[in-house]
Amino acid sequence: MNALRAGQSRTEANEKIRLLIVNLCFTIYWLLIFEGALRKWFLPGLQKVIFFIRDPFVIYVYYLVVKHHMVPKLTPTFAIGLILGTVFISLGLIQSVVLGINPAVSAIGWRGYFWYLPLAFIIGEHFKGKDLARLCRQTLIVTIPIALLTYMQFRSGPYSFLNKTMDEDSTPFLIGGDIVRTSGTFTFSIGQVLFIGSIVAMLLTLWLLPKVSRPIGRPLLWASTGAVLVNIYTSGSRSAFFESGITLLAAMFSGILITNRNQQLRCLALPGLIAIVGAVFYITVFNNAFVVMSERMAAANASEGSTLARAVGIFTGVFETLPRSTLMGIGMGLGSNAGMFLAAGARHLKLSENELPRIIEESGVTGILYVGYRMWLFFWLLGGAIIATRRANNPLPLLLFSFSGILILVGQMTLQGTVNGYGWLFAGFSIAANRLKDSGPQTNFLKPSKKKTSRKRAA
Repeated sequence: MNALRAGQSRTEANEKIRLLIVNLCFTIYWLLIFEGALRKWFLPGLQKVIFFIRDPFVIYVYYLVVKHHMVPKLTPTFAIGLILGTVFISLGLIQSVVLGINPAVSAIGWRGYFWYLPLAFIIGEHFKGKDLARLCRQTLIVTIPIALLTYMQFRSGPYSFLNKTMDEDSTPFLIGGDIVRTSGTFTFSIGQVLFIGSIVAMLLTLWLLPKVSRPIGRPLLWASTGAVLVNIYTSGSRSAFFESGITLLAAMFSGILITNRNQQLRCLALPGLIAIVGAVFYITVFNNAFVVMSERMAAANASEGSTLARAVGIFTGVFETLPRSTLMGIGMGLGSNAGMFLAAGARHLKLSENELPRIIEESGVTGILYVGYRMWLFFWLLGGAIIATRRANNPLPLLLFSFSGILILVGQMTLQGTVNGYGWLFAGFSIAANRLKDSGPQTNFLKPSKKKTSRKRAA
């Protein structure tokens, strides 16, 4: 009896620590979304300090999992990531000595490469279905006020306080005329594009789930649907439309994997219907945004090529970079803004704008290993998402992957802090979603509704 009680006490204590870890990860997630508002509107004088505001919470998470022996299971994928992190520490030291690189540049570079990698596996280990339901519910609720903000940014001029940038002497990117590419709560428009990609995946998941398994009611679901569309319409970004299209295709593909017949039909038909309705509203209600965006796409395609061509160029750029790359690279982190600021003369370097070739330029042969790891992580998550979607009769794993997978594969995660945070956090959410299991009529993504629960109790 005493042993049983002791076991129960340990289980309760572990659950309390798990909940603390989950709440800390949510804090990191919300800071990722709202720290830009602090940096550009409320505390601009502290913007360089606020850039690191998430780090203490990450450190605390790492401390808790080590102290309470809750380190994630050492899978081959996790183990290889940790080994690479150690190898890159040695690379940074070698580059500092041989190439005379400022050690702070190497530290910034290593942070961009590996700082959040263990956090992704911690999230994957300790987030449960109810935590992912909470993620979707809270994010879609927040989407509503952010839609109001982006609509006001869209209607305001480039010199409006709402469209303030980090640099007092510059203005935000324009779609055309005086219409800006909205940034929402982020310091730059890329953050808003990532936010849109994530909320599209969450919204489609909830529409495709049975009503009883949705973490929000129908009125709030409709409100968040309108908010998601407004965020897309006002973004002024080709990438936002491209990401949304990828997620729509993933939603349809999930219908092939799911075994429940009603859900299959919903997955195959509903995404196309949402796309058609969204397009009609875009052309009619938001006609001004549609016209300006169409003109921008035409001009961008003429000068830069299509979004698909640019995506292909990321991979071809790797092979173009290999012949001119050096054994140890030119310096890990030199391509980042912080690295260029800390390294004298680095601003004159002409590094690739694409993530994968630039990593090889910075880190040489070791960079090839890192690129290979990112590709391996992409396919590992994809395989897990396909299996979990079918096993749990839940489109969430595949739809989360449709967003996180692109970032893991080609996102500028080692260059830009917001991309870095989104990439690793959603890799963690994807790992957690890939652990979902079927539990009968409903998945363990959400508890049964109150109405259904009351009937069971009555029975």
